[in-house]
Amino acid sequence: MFIAHFRSKDGAEQPLEKHLKETAEIAKENGSPLGIPTICYLAGILHDAGKYGSAFQDYIFAAKRGEKVERGSVDHSTYGGKMIRSLSASTKYEMMAMEMIANAIFAHHSPRGLLDFISGEEDEACSPFMNRYERTLEDLESVKELFFSEVLPLHKMNALLSETGKELERWAARFDRVSRTDQFFLMKMVYSALLDGDRRNTQQFEEGTAIREESNKELFLELSQKLEKTFDRFKKGNQTEINQLRQEMAEACLKAAERKTGIYTLSIPTGGGKTLSSMRFALNHAIFQEKRRIIYIIPFSSIIEQNAEVFRKELGDDNNDFILEHHSNLMIEEDDESEESERKQALMQDNWDSPIIVTTMVRFLENVFSGSTRNPRRVHQLLNSVLIFDEIQSLAPKCLSMFNSLINFLKNYGNTTTLLCTATQPTLGKRKLKLQIETDGEIVPNLLGVTQAFERVEIIDKTISEGWTTELLKDFAEEVMMEENNLLMIFNTKKAVREVYQLLQDSEFKTFHLSTSMTANHRSEILKKIRDALRDKQKIICVTTPLIEAGVDVSFSCVIRSVTGLDSIAQAAGRCNRNAESAGLQPVYLVNPVKQLENIDKMEEIKTKKELTTEILLDRKFNHDESSLLQPKFIERFFDKFYDRLERTHESEYLINQGSQSLFPMMQKNSNRKQAFQDCRKERVPTCLVSSTATIAKHFKVIDQIGESVLVEFGEGKELVADLVGSEEIIFDKRWYQKAQRNSLNLYQHEFQRLEREGMLEIYEPGVYVLHAQAYSNDFGLNIEGDSTVALNF
Repeated sequence: MFIAHFRSKDGAEQPLEKHLKETAEIAKENGSPLGIPTICYLAGILHDAGKYGSAFQDYIFAAKRGEKVERGSVDHSTYGGKMIRSLSASTKYEMMAMEMIANAIFAHHSPRGLLDFISGEEDEACSPFMNRYERTLEDLESVKELFFSEVLPLHKMNALLSETGKELERWAARFDRVSRTDQFFLMKMVYSALLDGDRRNTQQFEEGTAIREESNKELFLELSQKLEKTFDRFKKGNQTEINQLRQEMAEACLKAAERKTGIYTLSIPTGGGKTLSSMRFALNHAIFQEKRRIIYIIPFSSIIEQNAEVFRKELGDDNNDFILEHHSNLMIEEDDESEESERKQALMQDNWDSPIIVTTMVRFLENVFSGSTRNPRRVHQLLNSVLIFDEIQSLAPKCLSMFNSLINFLKNYGNTTTLLCTATQPTLGKRKLKLQIETDGEIVPNLLGVTQAFERVEIIDKTISEGWTTELLKDFAEEVMMEENNLLMIFNTKKAVREVYQLLQDSEFKTFHLSTSMTANHRSEILKKIRDALRDKQKIICVTTPLIEAGVDVSFSCVIRSVTGLDSIAQAAGRCNRNAESAGLQPVYLVNPVKQLENIDKMEEIKTKKELTTEILLDRKFNHDESSLLQPKFIERFFDKFYDRLERTHESEYLINQGSQSLFPMMQKNSNRKQAFQDCRKERVPTCLVSSTATIAKHFKVIDQIGESVLVEFGEGKELVADLVGSEEIIFDKRWYQKAQRNSLNLYQHEFQRLEREGMLEIYEPGVYVLHAQAYSNDFGLNIEGDSTVALNF
């Protein structure tokens, strides 16, 4: 008998034929919402065909006997790709399908992800895909013979290939085209369907369980009923003017839930209750339109735990049964095709199959565009779902075109509804590559009136020509505290936050510090202390990076904010007088720290946004316009100016190699790389598909220079490290892994390298980095001095 895997705990063997056929069925199911079930089925049934080779069978039986084997020494992922690509295609659609299937198979164990059809690197003129296809496999004929006799006869495979061509042809006829960008995303979906099918079937064998995805409709009905009880409770509560406005917004979301699948905006002002209102829309829309899951995407990891906690409390998920928090990938992915590596990948239960997922924009985008096999495994889960983007204005500018093209694809072809939530709605529908927002896409009725009704602050320009020093800021804070109960100070860099906080520790007021150098758990603990102090009316000051601006439910009586983008100023204002505790307008002061304290020269986005805000402030002053800086007209003007500048400089398309190349065209016709190939090789590109998928994955990082995720030996993290020492298998426990993510940090590359040199990092089996307690401070979190960008979007 030919086997695919053996079970480590009891030595049981999984027949190869069974693994291939079961994987194919799961992959087929994964691809069905997109109308490409046969393409995904063929990818699944061929993916491990190479395991029919005698070299692999010798290897796996030796490993089972406990003999020492060289991990990943046997290539089994080239065979299936060669087998499908070598068939005769009668149409261009069949050729496209063959190449999608082959690439998915070639890459299904590679942390680098899918191969380039044309190399995207400037100094290369080759096709890595074809190089892999042309790899010599001496036993290919015997493998084919075994596969055709035991799994799928050749004539049936040819019939299935013909059907794949018809699937794409029907797809093209339905949508009037299959553009190059569509082909890129289709390729990603095939890859995801295969990865999930393979890992899920291997997990089922390893655990001796049968796992099938079930409809979430009944669950969503139950959760919707629970949430309605919450809104009924709100109606019976304190009927202040602001609470009545929040209820009106929530009712608008409930009414909008009956709309068709599409892209919508929810421009509720800060403090308007958009977290629960947007979930109300999502649950009811999922019921009306029979969506499979809800994915709530936030800009910063700093607020995952808060939003997830709100949902758990109101929806009753005390045991983490249906809400998944996804902060980071803690375990390092191994670059081999060994049995042990397959087992580890299969048992990592983070494939986004939960009914409700709370994650970050970074994780969302990297799932689609970056490398690895763990990220892309989740991509097919975006089909027939509801996506809620909280604080959408925080989208990294360089990802603009890639983001818009993805969301349009999911709407047009994936039956996915997207809701863009923010008080400062970016003008994504007016870009060169327009986001296809519905014509009646805004859910908030009478947006200007609602904005004015929610007005609770006054923006006061306190910038000075010489700039604010640390000492001046300390004095100003103490002066403010003579009249106010509490104060929130927000600066653009960690250095400014640290230095102002240290100076204020000598003041008579209790001072708190927050930054992204702290783990999510640590931040939650400090935020709880801050909320308790505010509730008890203690005189406190909180000094923080902008992490507090996005969705953190706190209300201070006054804010001091470094000048920055108008969008961030609006978010900062949302932490002031949030619940109209004061009947009058409370002050939000804008200050400009000296460069020695807050240097943003290398923070291009913040620098640009600050310049545009300054322009608007000057224009407003020149025109004697006394209307609120937070009115929709100023927000729209700000974003139009911002995106126009990005598009003029092509910064909306993710530039690499000092701006000489752009990633977005590599998803499309890839004309430059195609021409470079033909000029160098003096021949036509040998593939039908032309995307440089691996080059995109190699360069794509929402945050530049991010290194690894590390588990921190601090607080609850100490217990989690002890668990890891006790059993490396603990990493596969879903609840342990969730806790570990909340006690982890994402490090910059230079931070990671320095800590590694200093012996502050240690790697534990099965591939988890641990940051020792000596490198972590109760006051500041990660204990590395120096200025850095805020790096919110982890």
